[in-house]
This record gives sequence, C-alpha cells and structure tokens, in this order.
Amino acid sequence: MMPAIMAIFGFKQDTTTQVFTDANKACKENLKKVNVALGDNKFLCGNTLTLADIVVANGHIMAFQTMLDQGFCKAMGKAADWFKRVIALPSFVKVCGVIQCTAKAMKPILKAEVKAPKVVAPVAPKKTAEEKKKEGDQFVKTDFVLYDYKTFLVNQKDMGGFGIAETKKKFLEPGFNNAFSYYHIKYEKYGDEGQVHYKFANLMTGWMQRCDPKLSTSCFGRMLMLGKEPDLDFEGVWMVHNQEEGGKDLPAQFYDHPQLEYCKVTKLDFMNNDKDYEMVS
Repeated sequence: MMPAIMAIFGFKQDTTTQVFTDANKACKENLKKVNVALGDNKFLCGNTLTLADIVVANGHIMAFQTMLDQGFCKAMGKAADWFKRVIALPSFVKVCGVIQCTAKAMKPILKAEVKAPKVVAPVAPKKTAEEKKKEGDQFVKTDFVLYDYKTFLVNQKDMGGFGIAETKKKFLEPGFNNAFSYYHIKYEKYGDEGQVHYKFANLMTGWMQRCDPKLSTSCFGRMLMLGKEPDLDFEGVWMVHNQEEGGKDLPAQFYDHPQLEYCKVTKLDFMNNDKDYEMVS
C-alpha cells in the first residue's frame, strides 16, 4: 500500500505505473478479506471493539483518504462501514482527529515514461464540436449502425434464433468492416459472495449502475444472475465496437468501471466457434 500512498502525496516521484497499480490492488485485496471476515459482526472479533480493530483501521486511514473511493466502498460495504464505525469512536477521534473518506480517488505522481520522439505531421483541420460528438471517431469505421441494430433485435420475437442468425449475416457484409466483437464478462466471486440471493442481486445491480451511460453508443450487452443459492453467479455477453489498430479491447469508459478488475473478460469467436455462437444466442 505504501508505494501507492507515497506516489499520491508526491513523496516519491520515481514510482512506475506498474508498482502503483500492484500496491493499489494489494490494498483493495486486504480490504476484501476484511469484508469477508466481518460477516454480520460489527467488529473484527465479534460485536465488541478490540485492539485488532484499532490497529487495522489505523493502518488504512490514508488509503481511505486517498485511494478507496465511493465505488469501492459501496462494493465492499461491510469493510467500509466497519472502518467508519471505528474512526467515529471518541477515543479514536481524540488521538487521530476527524477523518474524512475520499469521494474520488486521488491521482498519483508517477515516473514519466520515456517515449519515442514524436514525428511532426501536417496539422489537420480542427474538427467542429458536432463532428467530435459523432460516434466512431476513435473506433473502426463501419456502416453498421448500433442504434438501428438494437432496435432491430429487441423487436424480434425470436431474438436468440432468427435475430442472432441475421446478426451473423450483418457481420459478413462488406461495409461491416469487422467493427464489432462479442465479449463474455463474468464476475469472480470472493469469500461468501453468491450465497444469498438478495445480497448478490444488490451487488449485480450496483455493478450495472456503475457502467458509464456513454457506453450505450459503443456497446450492447446484458448481465444475468445464474444458478441457485448458495452458488449464484452473474455474467453476461457484450457486443463491443472495436477500436482502431493499437487500441484497447474495450472502450475507455469500460476500464473506468471500479469493479471490472474483479471480472474475467473473454473475447468470443462468434463467427467461427459454435459454443461461442450458442452463448451469444
């Protein structure tokens, strides 16, 4: 955790992106364990405050002040509530003062990456504001209109049969230009997650609420809760607009999702693999 804290406060300015990411992830993993360990208790060792609560909470003060934003706290509700419960104790406030948790994660000061010298290219005419709004500026060019496709599919009585068969035909049209791919996204459970229906339903609802609304112009997907108590899962299939060569698999707004790191993302071969085709349909 400390390498990330040092980078955020600027005490150490040679921290690489990888070192910061690893430290940040390790801190979140620690809090996930606390979240599971708490169960239905108010404190780490039951419903009575112990020295363990003071020590662990004190060690995570700077993390909650800088890195662990509202999205993480909502996902790890038990751990976040426990921390706020401990830091609100009069004896804790007397020593450490009033502690405010951050609403948004602070950005670190990282070591500048050495980049190859830029090749000066001719200055292109500036785009108008309206042109910048148009979908496709950073994506593969195509004559496939996602909004029209959504309208077509949701109005089919047999979406999984006829609808997906027609989708495959659209993917083969010359103007499609290999512009879209399918991805399977599955949430990887931790500890006792997935055992109680209403709790897991709330978790899935929170996951969907954190999807950026801007994704609607480049993605089309659905998440489902599958299985039965005490072995529930939630997963889904997403059609995603491919980016130009050299770009990432998913749109930038997807990588901003605070819980994407807890999901397994698999690209599907919709056109050539029968099992992947069946999963989409």
